[in-house]
Amino acid sequence: QNELSLTSPGAMKFGLYGYDNPAVLSTLHQPDILFVWSDKTGEWNDFNNWGVFTAIPNFGFGLVKQKFGNASITDYKISSAFGSPAFSIGLGYGWSAGDKGFFDRSDLFTIGSLFRPSQYLSFGVIGNIPTSGNSEGALDLAIRPLGHEKLTLFGDFIFKNQRDPNDIRWSAGTVFEFLPGIRLTGRYFDTEFFSTGIQVSFGNIGLSTQTSFNNDGNHLYNVYGIRLGAYDRTFVEDLKSDNNYIEMNFYGKTKCTPHRSCRQRRSYSV
Repeated sequence: QNELSLTSPGAMKFGLYGYDNPAVLSTLHQPDILFVWSDKTGEWNDFNNWGVFTAIPNFGFGLVKQKFGNASITDYKISSAFGSPAFSIGLGYGWSAGDKGFFDRSDLFTIGSLFRPSQYLSFGVIGNIPTSGNSEGALDLAIRPLGHEKLTLFGDFIFKNQRDPNDIRWSAGTVFEFLPGIRLTGRYFDTEFFSTGIQVSFGNIGLSTQTSFNNDGNHLYNVYGIRLGAYDRTFVEDLKSDNNYIEMNFYGKTKCTPHRSCRQRRSYSV
C-alpha cells in the first residue's frame, strides 16, 4: 500500500479510497476512481503491479494486481464508513485470488477511524486482522501548521503483534501545494529509501507520479496515477477571466422594418 500512495492515508485527500483506511470514505463528496501502476517489477507498460480504487460517498472497492515471475496475486477489498468529516469509523473486508501461498495471503478484516478535530490536525488509526497470521496496527498523523492545505506534515508507523518493538516500521514526509491542485510530496521510510512525487488536478481529472530512491540516491522505481470523477480544486480556475461580456454594437443606424418602429430612438451609454 505504501508503494502506491503518495502520503499516509489521512494526510491528503482520500488516500486509497478505503483500501488503506476505510474511515476516509466519509470525507468523499462525489464518485471517484483512481488507477495506479508501478514499474517496480518491470517496465512501466508491463503492468506487473497495478491497482484500481473506486468509491462513492461512504462506500469503496479496490483491487491490487501483482505479478512476480510466474506467480501472481489479486487482492480485493470492499469498505464502508459512517460519521462526519470531524470523526468517522470504517470497516473493510479483503480477500485474494491467485498464488496465495507464494504471496502469504489470507482473508483480512480492517477497522479504521479518522479524527479531524480542527483544520490543523488529523489522526488515523487502522487495524488489520487476518484470518491467519499476525494482526497489524497502523497510526498516522497529519499536521497543517498554516491551518489549510498549503503545507502538511505527516508521519505514520506500523506494528504487528508477536514482533520485536524495536522493529516498528515508520515513515514521515510533507505535502506542499504551491498552486491550487498542484501538490509536491516527499516521504522518507525507515527502511532507508525515500520518494518524491507530484499530483496535478485539472478539476475532474488528476494525474500523479512519484519516484523512489534508495538511501544512496539511486533510482528504484516509479509509480503513476490517473484519477477521474470528483471535482478537485485546480489552478485552471485561476486562468479563467472573471469578466464576462456580451458584445453589442451601438454604432450605426437602426434599420427600420415593418416589424420594428423607428419613431422612437433612445441613446444608451455603457
